[in-house]
Amino acid sequence: LSPITVLVGTSLQRPFLARWLAARLGGHANVRILMPGDLALLLGAPVLVEAGRRALPPLADRVLLAEVARGHPGYFAPVAETPGFAEALYRLVRELKGAGTDLAALAALLDGLTDAPEKAASLAEIFANFEARRAGFYGPDDALAVADPRRLDGLALLVWGVLDLSPALERLLVGVAQRL
Repeated sequence: LSPITVLVGTSLQRPFLARWLAARLGGHANVRILMPGDLALLLGAPVLVEAGRRALPPLADRVLLAEVARGHPGYFAPVAETPGFAEALYRLVRELKGAGTDLAALAALLDGLTDAPEKAASLAEIFANFEARRAGFYGPDDALAVADPRRLDGLALLVWGVLDLSPALERLLVGVAQRL
């Protein structure tokens, strides 16, 4: 009865797979069905807690990033109040963190890449301010960056329905596969 962990790609796949397994097998026990963020927290949160960081509430990153963007007087000030801008910034943060990019050091990477130099500088400042304000906390993306494949207990990790792997998630899965 060693646990088996199943990684799914979307929140709707979790209940579907649980019901499908129960119908096909007549029931199941000790099967954990997790999404990537859950797996990241399972394997990475203990490392961050040991480092003295605290968990962020579920929507805190979105709210904090929107607040930082609204308070920034730079290039994006005319659109900072729009909900679409905050959502676009949040998605960009998730993509960059999934790729292992340090948001606080983004200015050097963006230098000369945009059509308007003040755009890159404003974006880098927003992200650096965001990272500074959440320095003592962590979320799933932070946990994924430090996730330890050795912390996964059980018989196996199965991946089902995950269509798009971020580089950080791919590294974690390769590490788990090598360990198992």
